[in-house]
Amino acid sequence: MDEPPTLSAELLARVLADPPPELWPARGQLTAEDRALYYVLARDVYEGWGEIVDAGALIGASARLFAAGLRDNPRVADKRGRIQVFDLFEDRVDGPCATQIRRLLGEVVAQPPSPPRALRRVFRAVGTRVVRLLGGGRFDFLPVFEQETRACREYLRVFKGDIRAQRPHGDRPVEILSIDVAKSPELMMAVARNFFPSLVPGRSRVVHQDYLFAFQPWLHVFMELLADWFEKEFDTEFCSTVFRLVRPIDAAVVERVVGRTPADWYRLENAHLIERAIARCDRRYGKIVVSGALAYFYLQQGRRDLAVAAFEQAMRTYDVSEELVQKSELARLIDRQHLDLAYRTAARGA
Repeated sequence: MDEPPTLSAELLARVLADPPPELWPARGQLTAEDRALYYVLARDVYEGWGEIVDAGALIGASARLFAAGLRDNPRVADKRGRIQVFDLFEDRVDGPCATQIRRLLGEVVAQPPSPPRALRRVFRAVGTRVVRLLGGGRFDFLPVFEQETRACREYLRVFKGDIRAQRPHGDRPVEILSIDVAKSPELMMAVARNFFPSLVPGRSRVVHQDYLFAFQPWLHVFMELLADWFEKEFDTEFCSTVFRLVRPIDAAVVERVVGRTPADWYRLENAHLIERAIARCDRRYGKIVVSGALAYFYLQQGRRDLAVAAFEQAMRTYDVSEELVQKSELARLIDRQHLDLAYRTAARGA
């Protein structure tokens, strides 16, 4: 077999120009390049000696695109159940997952009904009539995932539960690990402890779906601390970044290099690691977004002065226009009045 292709914007552009039928219908919070990336990873890069892990599935867009790529992969004969999907599949009835699900499935109403009624309406819209309302004002959205992925179920093994108590299943190593579940420093550490030991040096890839994003700066600190173990392979324009493991890693290495708790590593003294991540970004927009992550990091550390300075410096360095700020998540930092930043003036270099 030929060597897998090098990941590139041109490769993804070819998929976008001639997309598989699942590329656009798969409902989820994925950019165009993200969609092409997950398809390409499973079709052109995946060799089948390990498993694909989709950690953080929501309603199944990434799982569907991995499955479509696996289906179209000529290198792999044994395809059944090769994608392991992990998610808690629970949220508050008025929580962020419920809000995303309603939006993704087209629930738009002027006067929203009560959350349980809204969820039932959304579930009926996709032909799913089972709504599992749990105790404590929570609900189970696994039925939505099952409905959305019903056409590709033969490729999936689905595991419901807290990621902190999960591990890869079976005897095979993990060939591709997609992470969209590291929504806090604690969860990032759990994924590293539980899943990184199943990676193979020189061959396994890790995909961080939220790496080029302003609101999860712990990802940049964590991966830069492990820069001797992971080399960055590819950035999409916005959101996903791909890393390749280059040295053996286990839970003991993670604890020795990073620490045992977020207090050991997610602290002000490590701001320079986010600056290093900015320098490593492949594209200008990625640098801008991760600069926003640096500003958000300073806010989380209680240093609003440093957050303002970092944001203004980034806008001058990368000549950030008002239009770019307004149409990106960077505007949320300003709109929430976290920074009270006159970015129109700063963007002009005043």
